[in-house]
Amino acid sequence: MLFSVIIPTCNRNDLLAKCLNCLQNEVQGLGVADYEVIVTDDSRDNIARDFIAINFPWVQWVEGPKRGPAANRNNGAKHAKGEWLIFIDDDCEPDRNLLGAYWDAIQHHQQVFVFEGKIVTNRPYQHAWEIAPLNLTGGKLWSCNFLINTSTFNQINGFDERFMYAHMEDIDLNNRLKNYSEIIFVEGACVTHPPRLLPNGIKLGLYHESDVYYHLKYQIKLTKLKLIKLILNERIRRLLKNKFSLYTVKGFYYLLQELIVVQLNFHKWGKKYANN
Repeated sequence: MLFSVIIPTCNRNDLLAKCLNCLQNEVQGLGVADYEVIVTDDSRDNIARDFIAINFPWVQWVEGPKRGPAANRNNGAKHAKGEWLIFIDDDCEPDRNLLGAYWDAIQHHQQVFVFEGKIVTNRPYQHAWEIAPLNLTGGKLWSCNFLINTSTFNQINGFDERFMYAHMEDIDLNNRLKNYSEIIFVEGACVTHPPRLLPNGIKLGLYHESDVYYHLKYQIKLTKLKLIKLILNERIRRLLKNKFSLYTVKGFYYLLQELIVVQLNFHKWGKKYANN
């Protein structure tokens, strides 16, 4: 088998359905024996299991480890039979030429083991609390659309599962992969990532545990004040750039929540990862 498409999911069957519809054999045009699709389900009640069995019987469902997206992606890779792994997020809609474009890239770059695909969105942001991880020219390796040789993925032990949130785990992977392979951008291997609402400020605040771990892992100094300044610069720039709306008010409230969570937890996070 050539490709194993791995899709982590958690409580988003509506979005997952759109993603899987784009990966059907009659849409992608590859032979049934050429690829498999694995959905690794991190929801507490395994809500995608029956949904997939009824609506997408050609998809393999596996139970996720419930330890965050990095661990969930690794879990999907453990069940894969393909020579190459394609990681797609459940809220993305793959182009009909996704698999074909990656296949062509492999043929033209036979000494390369990592490829990143194009990521676009389907409409402008409506307000400041929407975001989409775009990748228009390469250099990102966002985890919602990339291809990696299975042996290479196993050689680097996959995603670092100490990243508990959907934040920094793909940047870390990108850093480690640079020692193993050139990374080629494949414009034709495209997915659409519609704008999504950022989570509330409490959840966003918790995401910054990944910032603390990342900086300790790479021995980059990060003070609480520096992290707070980075958050303020990013959030206020977005809030002021967009037209004033109810989400602007919500955004400033969420920003306050985010900063409080960082203030309360920064030193605890530092102690947690001090010896990693």
